[in-house]
Amino acid sequence: MGFVEEFDHVSTEHGSAKGPAPTISSTRPLQPNPSLTPPEPSLTKSQKHISTVFRRRQWLVWKVGGLLILHALYLILLAVAFAVSLHNHGLVTIRNWQYVHTGNSSFYDQISLTWTTIPTLIFSLLLLHMRWCYEEVQRLLPYLQLYKGRDKGHTSVLVNYRSEFPLIAIFSAWMRSHRMVSFTITLSLIFSIVAVPLSAHLFETRLRQQPTEAEVSAQTVWNSGNMNERTDYSRALQVASVLDVYKSNGGIFSQWASSDYAFPTYSAVGTPWGDNSTIRITDIQGHGGRIENLKFLNESQYRLSRGNGTDNIALSGTDEGCLLSLSFDLAEKEVDLYFQIGVASCTRNGDDNKDLGPSVSQSYSKLFFFMGWPAPGSNATAMSTEVITGNTIHIGVKGDIEVAVRENVVSVKSFKPSNGSEANAGTTTPFDRAILQSGNTKSTFSNIQTTYFGGLILDRFDVARRNASTPWVSVDASTAEALRKDMMDAIGKIYTTVYVSAAALNGFEPVEWPLDYLSTGVYIVRDVERLFINEGIAGFLIGVIVISFLIAGRALSYAIAFRNHQVDCPEDLISSFDLLHGCDSLGHMADDVHSSGQYKGDFVETARKRWNLGKATFSINRDESSGRPTLQVENLNPNI
Repeated sequence: MGFVEEFDHVSTEHGSAKGPAPTISSTRPLQPNPSLTPPEPSLTKSQKHISTVFRRRQWLVWKVGGLLILHALYLILLAVAFAVSLHNHGLVTIRNWQYVHTGNSSFYDQISLTWTTIPTLIFSLLLLHMRWCYEEVQRLLPYLQLYKGRDKGHTSVLVNYRSEFPLIAIFSAWMRSHRMVSFTITLSLIFSIVAVPLSAHLFETRLRQQPTEAEVSAQTVWNSGNMNERTDYSRALQVASVLDVYKSNGGIFSQWASSDYAFPTYSAVGTPWGDNSTIRITDIQGHGGRIENLKFLNESQYRLSRGNGTDNIALSGTDEGCLLSLSFDLAEKEVDLYFQIGVASCTRNGDDNKDLGPSVSQSYSKLFFFMGWPAPGSNATAMSTEVITGNTIHIGVKGDIEVAVRENVVSVKSFKPSNGSEANAGTTTPFDRAILQSGNTKSTFSNIQTTYFGGLILDRFDVARRNASTPWVSVDASTAEALRKDMMDAIGKIYTTVYVSAAALNGFEPVEWPLDYLSTGVYIVRDVERLFINEGIAGFLIGVIVISFLIAGRALSYAIAFRNHQVDCPEDLISSFDLLHGCDSLGHMADDVHSSGQYKGDFVETARKRWNLGKATFSINRDESSGRPTLQVENLNPNI
C-alpha cells in the first residue's frame, strides 16, 4: 500500500506542517489528492517556496564557504606563530620577571587568564561554526540521492543522529553509508574533547635575555672591600659544606652552574647596574685547583715535641725536600682528635725538573694534614699520629662571568670557562693561606679540635661512614688501609670543592678585586618573560585543522549540490516516528490512530502498534506543474 504526500511547509528548518493532510488509497499507486490541488494563487506560493529553499541552500553554501575561509585563516595564523615561536625570542614580551634559576615562571593571574582564554574562545567559536554548518548538512544529506532520483530511502534514512549518543551516532551513520555524517560527528567530538581544552595550553612563557639599548665599557665590582688577603672565604666554605659536590663532573666549574646555593649575594646599592638585569663580563681569568699525590708519611719522617710550656705541640719533619713545620695549642679540655693543616716549604732542583737548568732550583709548597689521637686523660702527653702530604695544583681558567641584579641584590649566576691551563706548583696562593687560617675550631664533632676547612674534610670523611674521632692504629691492616684511602679521598674532594667554590663565587682570583673592566666586553641584558607557542600542542592543532579543512571542503561540495537540486527536507514528517519523524497526520493512518481505543495520547506508540513501518520505503519527486517536492511512501500497511 502506498500514498503520496505533497508538502508545502513554510519553515523547513523549524516549523511544523502547514500543508494539507494526505489521503491514502489501497487500490492504486498514490497520486496527489485532487482536492488538495492548490488554486492558481498557490502556484505563486509554491514558486515562492522554491525560491525560499534556494535562498536557504545558498545561505548554507555561504556558511560552509565561510567555514573554509576560517580554517585557512586559523592555519595561516598558527603556522606563522609556530615559525616565529621557534626563534629564541618567541612572540611577544609578557613582562620583566624577578630572577629564577631554572624553568618557566608563572603568569600574573590576569595574563594567565588572557593567554589561556583567548585561544580557547577562538577554537570554541570555530567549533560552534562547524556545528552550525554540519547539523544542516547532516539533516539534508540523506535526501540528496532521493532528489537526484537515484535511490529509494528506507526507514533508516530519516534517523535523527542528533538525538543519539555521539559515539553511537558515528557508527550508526557509518553503517548506513552516511560517511559524511560520521566524519562530521567525529570531528565535532575531537574538537570538543581534545582540541578546545588543549588550546588553553597553546601558549606558554619562557625566560629570555634582552640586551639593553647601550653597552657599558667600564664597571667596578661591587664588593671592593674583599680584596687581596682580606678576602672572606667563609661563604665558600659554607657552600662546600652543604652541597653534595663529591660526584664526578665534566668540568671544574660545571657542578656550580646548576646549583641554587653556589653563589653568594651582595648589595647592588651604589652600582650603576639596573635592577632586573644580567651583566656578562667576558674574558675573565678564573682559577681552580686540586690536590694530588696524597700519601701518608712514615713515622720516621716527622716527630712531635712539646713547645714552651704545656699548651703547645710542635711538629717537624721532611718529605722529598719539603720541610714540614706546624705548631698548635692543646685544648683546655680533653680532646679526642686534633686535625691540623699546615704548609710545607719545598725546593725543586733542576735535576728534578727538565724545564730547569742543572744549577737552578725552584721553591714551592705543599699542604700536609696532621691527625693526632691523645691517650685518654693524657692531655697529649701520649699521642697516636698520622700525617698526610699532597701537592696542590692550581689551574688558570679564562671564561665569561654572568652577574644577576634582582631587587638591588647582586648574585653571580655562572662562570663559563672558555679555556684553561694548568700551572706549575708554586708558592701557596692567598686562597691556600686563607683556608688554612679561616674559621675557629669546628664544633660539628664533639671533642675535636680543627680548623673550619679541616672540619669540612672530617664531614666528608664521616659521609664515608667513619668515626673521625676513633684512631685506626689498633685495627687490622686491611681496615687501616681502607680508612686511609677514605681520608685521602675526603681531603682531595674537599680541597677541589672549596677551591672551585671560591673561584666560581668570585669568577677570578680574589687578589684582583676591585677590578675595573676598562674597555673589556661588558654587556648588560635584562631577563624578560616572553610568549612562546607550545610546539607539541600547536602541531596537533594544525593537524586537526588540516583534516577539518578537507572535511569542510567536502561539505561545501554537498552544500552546492543541495542548492543546485533545491534539496528540501520534509521537516513536518520527521519528528513523530522512525519512518517519517515529524508527521502529525498521514491521512487514513492518522485517523485510524486517533479513533482507535489504543490511542492514549502517544501517536507514535499507537502508530507502531497498528501500522507496519518496518518495510516502508519512500522516494521524493518534484511536481512538474507546481515545482513542489512530492513524497511517495510504499509498503506502509496496517497490522489489523
